[in-house]
Amino acid sequence: MNKKEVNQRFTHSCLQKDKRGQGLSTGAIVLIVLGVFVLVILILGFIMGWDKFKGIFGSTDNNVDEIAQQCNIACTEGGQYDFCTYGRELKAPEGDLAEEDREAGSKTASCNFFATDTHYMNFGIAPCPTINCPEATA
Repeated sequence: MNKKEVNQRFTHSCLQKDKRGQGLSTGAIVLIVLGVFVLVILILGFIMGWDKFKGIFGSTDNNVDEIAQQCNIACTEGGQYDFCTYGRELKAPEGDLAEEDREAGSKTASCNFFATDTHYMNFGIAPCPTINCPEATA
């Protein structure tokens, strides 16, 4: 075999490539897309906060426990503005709201209002003995 024949065989074998195994299967592509989707959801959850996803994953019809907890924290930390003035939107089933608030489906008022108003006292939002609010403000 001369040098020319060796070069031709080598060139011919290098140019003919086996086409099997090139490319991704459909299953691999689907898994990659799902992985990217989950990664994006995790990044958004940690950056924007998981509260943004509550409407997607859970019902937001009732936030009474959340408001009660926020009011308890405001009282414990001695936040007079947070407890006496800051308006919080309390969402509850229409039958549990005061008659004037049933159409809206919620009531926005301060923790002090919810703790002292006769209709909203049954929601479990306790008055704060350490903070002296001038009056119950909505």
